Amino acid sequence: MSKSLGNLYEDRVSKYLTKKGFDIVARNYHSRFGEIDIIASKGNKLVVIEVKGGKDIKKLSQRVDCKKLKRIVLTFQDWLDKNCLYADFEQIFIAALVEGEKITFRRIYLEDCF
Repeated sequence: MSKSLGNLYEDRVSKYLTKKGFDIVARNYHSRFGEIDIIASKGNKLVVIEVKGGKDIKKLSQRVDCKKLKRIVLTFQDWLDKNCLYADFEQIFIAALVEGEKITFRRIYLEDCF
């Protein structure tokens, strides 16, 4: 059974984060609101990551719009309710854009959508 292209992008990002000292706390977490690709932690930071892959970085970043972000935030709140240990961690939302061998991380600012 072969992995989907999305899973391959997520594997690449997870491997990169692990090499940088992050712990992968959750992958492909689902709730009734949607899915989170990766949740990682390092120190007191909790990073929620939406992974997008393809050939054009500009188009990839446009795919993480406010509608998508709202579903991610609601899903994250569901996850956090079940994982209270992380309640006091600083929360950072990131889009990981995978273009070929290159991974670009872009911080997502919640105030832009709420």
